Amino acid sequence: MVENIMSECTLETKWVDNVFEIDIVGRLTYDNIPNLKELVQNRIVESQKYMINLSRTSQIDSTGLGLLITITKYYLCEESRVVIINTNPLIRELFSISKLYSYFAVTETVGEAVNLLEDYDNEVWENLLGV
Repeated sequence: MVENIMSECTLETKWVDNVFEIDIVGRLTYDNIPNLKELVQNRIVESQKYMINLSRTSQIDSTGLGLLITITKYYLCEESRVVIINTNPLIRELFSISKLYSYFAVTETVGEAVNLLEDYDNEVWENLLGV
């Protein structure tokens, strides 16, 4: 399902195998957050495995980072696992500076994310801090 939040941001959700994908396309910034937050609340489905795909996210600011934490902390069940998909070097640097790599597993492709979510024994899961 695809919904335009504003002309600068689109939210797409779908199932990939048994993983629920939230794909954020465009700018994940302050002006889009209220609408995006509402859409996520309305569209999130119960699952144990989630991917938040930022590979088509062009820009993210501190409120966008806050939304990622909010999604993980308040909208997903406690036993859920989340993988962020990111190929953008600027977002990668922002995750590094903000130390979000300590809280989120991050991959570069959907395939890598699905494989990681299927591998419960992967040491990545043991090294993450709780959000």
